[in-house]
Amino acid sequence: MNQNVIGNKIKELRTLQNLTQFELAEKANLSISLISKIEIQEENIKINTLQNIAKALNTTVESLLKKDNEYALNEQVII
Repeated sequence: MNQNVIGNKIKELRTLQNLTQFELAEKANLSISLISKIEIQEENIKINTLQNIAKALNTTVESLLKKDNEYALNEQVII
């Protein structure tokens, strides 16, 4: 999976949930600078980081890795 796609999906899902980078960082127990770097594709994402972000966004790692624009949230799909 392309880093650009993952970073863009994280940003899109974060904004759909009206979360700031700071709020996502707090929920995922990560630094705001790491969230920022991931979203602009300046940082490679480790699997444990991706798991933390997925949990904070109430989704799954699999959903973040999908190539399409569907996101599984609370057993619902947002298109």
